[in-house]
Amino acid sequence: MIDFRSMAINAFEQAKKQLSENNDIKLNYAALELRFCLEYMTYDRARAYHDEIPDIESLSWQPNKLMNELLELDPFADAKASISIGLQKKYGERSEDMQLLGTENPITLKLLKDHYNALGSFLHAPTLKQFKKDNIDFSARRKRFEAIIADIEIALSSTVWNLKTPLSSNFNCERCDRTVSVRMHPRENERGIRCFNCNATYHFKKSNGGSLNYAKNGGSITCKNEKCGNQFFIWSDEAIPESRHKCPKCQYENRLVLGVYGTSDSTING
Repeated sequence: MIDFRSMAINAFEQAKKQLSENNDIKLNYAALELRFCLEYMTYDRARAYHDEIPDIESLSWQPNKLMNELLELDPFADAKASISIGLQKKYGERSEDMQLLGTENPITLKLLKDHYNALGSFLHAPTLKQFKKDNIDFSARRKRFEAIIADIEIALSSTVWNLKTPLSSNFNCERCDRTVSVRMHPRENERGIRCFNCNATYHFKKSNGGSLNYAKNGGSITCKNEKCGNQFFIWSDEAIPESRHKCPKCQYENRLVLGVYGTSDSTING
């Protein structure tokens, strides 16, 4: 298995080395290494969920988008977390003597939004406007990189990593039969869930008793075969104009169209 965390640390150290040489040209290389570092850190975070997303390599390679996908799966994917251990005096009750094993400060969506694209802008040649004004501020660029390094260092200094919050539930997708993980924030009463294998979506809702109920996102259409009239379900991502859907009962092909109709009291001015 690829050790993305070690790769992130190596890129981070290379960036600090380039920055320490006080050579403005080396700032470009520092930006590249910091971008690599953020990418490796995000890939490492995604690896924590490989057992829940079998084809995790098919997710976006772009850190911002990948982190958004992880947060869709787990609303705590970029939240600070700690793990402790202690001996229970009574089964089921929290120990009165908990010992901290470690704390994780994972890479966050905010950190990626603040820094990843900004680093990319430093990998391009100066604009014509910058050349004309001759106003490339290397001092400001260096300070920006130092701030980015400080933020990354907090995450890389975590004493434990890739912690995951427990599942609220799981179920087999009604479209592809893959197991779908469900995590609900304690303050959430309802949430949208997506199967990462086939993209079927569901709406989950907590009942008054605390149990979870769900409904498939989609709707029923009526077969237009005059001899059939069967109603069958299509998923929300299948409801696309000009898409075709075979009736499971008679195999008649139904075409979904987008229509605009005038009302009986419509008038044309002019």
